Amino acid sequence: MSGFSGIINLDGAPAEPHQLGNMIALAARHGNGDPIVRSDGCIALSVVPLGGTGYADPGQASLTLDGVHWITGDVRLDDRERLLERLAARGQPTHATESDLSLVLQAFGTWGKECVHYLEGDFAFVGWSVQSRSALCARSPFGIKPLYYSLHGKQLLFANDIGALRKTASVSEELNDSAIADFLAFGHNYDERTTTFRDIQRVPPGHCITLDASARPRFRRFEKAIPAKPIRYKRDEEYADHFQEVFGSAVADRARAPKASFELSGGLDSTSVAAQAMQLNAGTVEFALGLTTVYSDIDPNDREAWFAGKVAGKYGMSHVCIQAGKAEDLFAYCNTAEPYDWPFAATTLRFRKHAREHANRLLSGQGGDPLFEGSGNALLDSYRELPLPAFSLRLVQAAIRRRSVRGLGLRTLVDNLKEPQIPPRLPNWLNTDAVKAAGSLDRWQAAWQVTPVHGKTRLADHVLQQMNHPFWTHLFENYYHDLLFGIDCRHPFFDFRVLRFLLAIPQSQKEDKRLLRNAMAGALPGEILDRPKAVMMTDLVRESLHHVIPSDPEILRGISGLRWIEPDAYRSALQRYVDADTEGANMQLSLIHI
Repeated sequence: MSGFSGIINLDGAPAEPHQLGNMIALAARHGNGDPIVRSDGCIALSVVPLGGTGYADPGQASLTLDGVHWITGDVRLDDRERLLERLAARGQPTHATESDLSLVLQAFGTWGKECVHYLEGDFAFVGWSVQSRSALCARSPFGIKPLYYSLHGKQLLFANDIGALRKTASVSEELNDSAIADFLAFGHNYDERTTTFRDIQRVPPGHCITLDASARPRFRRFEKAIPAKPIRYKRDEEYADHFQEVFGSAVADRARAPKASFELSGGLDSTSVAAQAMQLNAGTVEFALGLTTVYSDIDPNDREAWFAGKVAGKYGMSHVCIQAGKAEDLFAYCNTAEPYDWPFAATTLRFRKHAREHANRLLSGQGGDPLFEGSGNALLDSYRELPLPAFSLRLVQAAIRRRSVRGLGLRTLVDNLKEPQIPPRLPNWLNTDAVKAAGSLDRWQAAWQVTPVHGKTRLADHVLQQMNHPFWTHLFENYYHDLLFGIDCRHPFFDFRVLRFLLAIPQSQKEDKRLLRNAMAGALPGEILDRPKAVMMTDLVRESLHHVIPSDPEILRGISGLRWIEPDAYRSALQRYVDADTEGANMQLSLIHI
């Protein structure tokens, strides 16, 4: 993991390293090595090792291959062996000990802007070719590592921390109206090319941007191949063995370290990651920490700590519980990368600070639900997956087993076949004119359009849409904001080897995470393997607000000056929400921080 930044003068004007001063200083305060700065003519690049893999030797962070191709970035590669073979086949001298960034530099020198098609893993980088006088900005699918940039005439500024760009004199603090409106409507900016700040843009996940002397960004989405050929076995054990192979590789590529922390809920996904990592690193782990966020103070049914403790005990991990759900957490302002609709962000921040005290790597179970659950409706998923005759047969068989068609999900299927689906109304506390002027009303309506299922939206397409939703972009950017603490958050379920396998097998193997339960038999305690999907029975935010709103009626005084908000309507909706009225459920609770 590294913080990086740079300046490229696309018109050829000289770039001086001192121009990077403020951007480097922000990352260097939290680094575990000296900043590496290189400049040549119109470019000035920097990289600061922050944690995670870092660099065994700062000299490995060579930012140029031959004086012709230059690069800086933050890279964690999967399937390095395959990339090494491909580079060797093109005559590139490579070594297994080279850093991931150095391998990407060689790939850039070999294939130019097409290098992104040869890379697997999590990456964000900027390359410069002296020959073509052009820059390549690239960000891997899923967007786990961020990349921001700002264009000022012919000058390109870039960094993987939005705060670094905000510290440069040429970048204003003026807000982007469209992003603010999206945040209020969706809970996050729905346009993945922009940020909350007018002068700062982002490279969307799975995209690369090329820039030349014209300084006009050319966007290109690069797709990762998803095999169309299905995988079919006769026995459940064969599916479980194959999954163990790909999942083990995904965890191994992210987990090899003497110390590690785990986001450890009591559910199946995060505990599977932790168990797999501990088995792979058996005998080499010096210290492992399981961290669990608990809400037992306001939800007596919360048993996450008990389930998580079972896994921690099995593998000899230290186990720490972070109590959340208190009013002081709900109302505490948290400096995230961008506005983020999670009222307990302060709790999350305490969680990750605690993790960093013990290790510089944090593994999560994020992504398991959309990968395994499909739409959440087995009948709808069967309709998406199967030819119509096979679907009809499965429907009849299910009805015979149940002796009824009730409870099969027919209504959900019919609703999804309707076109177009009518989007819900915007919250009545939003100023519709302001939202419409910012273009968010159009995005709101488009976001709720559902393509008819049969022949158009395959199950695989649905899963890919869920895995690439803008929600994840903002979640990962706020995870990554923890680079300020030198902690590297990694997510094994967001791995293309895992994704390709799960999209190729029958949905019936994934229902109720059957495959994961079979694969982790023996690795996880039976209490977790047999545990159904847990649903929080208490609305944590409502409970916290219930004790605060009556005692502080002026808590929302800060929203009165916002042109996006109808203050009286918001206060009324908030009170209805506190009173458990469903009409007040569509809230933007982060406004409480204002």
